[in-house]
Amino acid sequence: GRSRSAYYQRERGKGTPTKVVFLCVAVSFVAVVVGLWRNFWPPSPAPASICSLPSQNRTLGYIVANVTILNPPAPPQSGKYVFVRHGRIQAIFDELELPSFRQENPNVTILSQFSNFFLTPGFVDLHTHLPPDNFLRLSPYFSLLYLYHGVTTVRDAGDVDGTSVNAVEGATRRNLFPTPRVFPCGPFVAGGKPRWANTILLNDSSAESADNLVKRLISRGSKCIKAYDDLDQPRIRALVSAADKHQIQVIGHIPTNVSYEDALIPEVQHMHGIPLPVHIEQDHILNRLSDWDHVDEERLNFIVEISKAHSIANTPTLNAHRLLLHYETFEATINPTTGPVRQLLPNFYPDVVWDRFEGLPIYRNISQERIIKLRNSLEKKFKLTKKLIDAGLRVFAGTDVQQPFVIPGLSLHQEASVFRQVIGMTSEQTLQLITSTAAEHVTRFLPADDALKRLGHIEVGAPADFLLFQTLPSFEVALDELDTKFNSTRALPYAVVKDGCLFLRSILENRIEAWRAQFNGWLWDNI
Repeated sequence: GRSRSAYYQRERGKGTPTKVVFLCVAVSFVAVVVGLWRNFWPPSPAPASICSLPSQNRTLGYIVANVTILNPPAPPQSGKYVFVRHGRIQAIFDELELPSFRQENPNVTILSQFSNFFLTPGFVDLHTHLPPDNFLRLSPYFSLLYLYHGVTTVRDAGDVDGTSVNAVEGATRRNLFPTPRVFPCGPFVAGGKPRWANTILLNDSSAESADNLVKRLISRGSKCIKAYDDLDQPRIRALVSAADKHQIQVIGHIPTNVSYEDALIPEVQHMHGIPLPVHIEQDHILNRLSDWDHVDEERLNFIVEISKAHSIANTPTLNAHRLLLHYETFEATINPTTGPVRQLLPNFYPDVVWDRFEGLPIYRNISQERIIKLRNSLEKKFKLTKKLIDAGLRVFAGTDVQQPFVIPGLSLHQEASVFRQVIGMTSEQTLQLITSTAAEHVTRFLPADDALKRLGHIEVGAPADFLLFQTLPSFEVALDELDTKFNSTRALPYAVVKDGCLFLRSILENRIEAWRAQFNGWLWDNI
């Protein structure tokens, strides 16, 4: 018995180091997994809103008290009480009507802290690209940035890989995180080799092919059609004809080898097609943006007349073009102490994606000569935009988020400021441009009884998408200030309401800071 006991003790002793090593390995593995989880798992996705508070839920509703409603082109309405319930504006009334309203609705919460604030419709961005749904987890963060800056509706002008829109719409349905309202174009419609993974080819100009393609896109949830590169004139005409038949908007690029007057795309993006194809040196985005040397006053006036004759609208994305000039002062642009790029976006955007030497291939090593051409063509775009507006033609505000230095949300303030300060719109006209004008355009083919037809307006029955400002929004913050250190107290809403859910700016800002801390941590900076 004694020898057997000694044998067991010897064997147990042999196993002890192995167990210790195994335990150490297991603990180390768990520590690594936890570390990775902490770095990759997003912060709490949904900031507290009025919808999450039991006493202020969607069933009982709430009243925003004693505000001045700015609903251009209508004159301001002061001393108004706005009753919100079930994501809709249910009533708008004066203080004299409050007692009787309270008698009928005794449990409704009155938000008196916004007394004497200005209430405007939520902002609408008509040209964005939502981020792909991948391990970077940018969808919640971009959504926060949009709402933080008052952008409650976006039109996604092309889902690059087919995951972007689903990520946001899925989050909306499951209430995972707050999102802007999305009107998606879906895939790009092209005529040659796909430039993006999510591309559908229109292989011929037959009415049947175009009709089938349009019906396919509508069945997949597209609210607009993004005509893209390498389409020729016959295929563009077939696509537009099919879209008209099914009442869906066509927006898009004008391919390099097609002119503005031959394409006749109903809503032109980026003012493509203004230079004649013979004057564009090569099929490259920078050439299409900057080879405007032969665009003179006569050509600009001709574009206005063609646009008038064919009811062509334009979304020029002026600010996205303007921000390309920042490659000339790249180091100052990405300076973390002065520029909004590092203040609002993860470091991998300026360090990797937009790096001037190793970033996106199409924007690498932009020469000084090209910068000068970009600057000259931008001045001509400003002039053409003013001519189109003066002629009573439709011009819309869009930002082209995902292009260099274009920040979700902030970029619409920059675009609006370009229209206000460079093009010469009044503050009221600028507010209308990014609210009711944009909303009416994006909802134009919806049924008349659809509640979204009232989007962009502060009226009974409209979606409760609105902003609360402490001071009158004027879009007069200098562009160079918007490009350096954005002063939120001067231009941002104090609170944002989307679909009836009210978010204070301070709460959204806290969530943004939590995401920035994650994105700019050691692992993300060294991955």
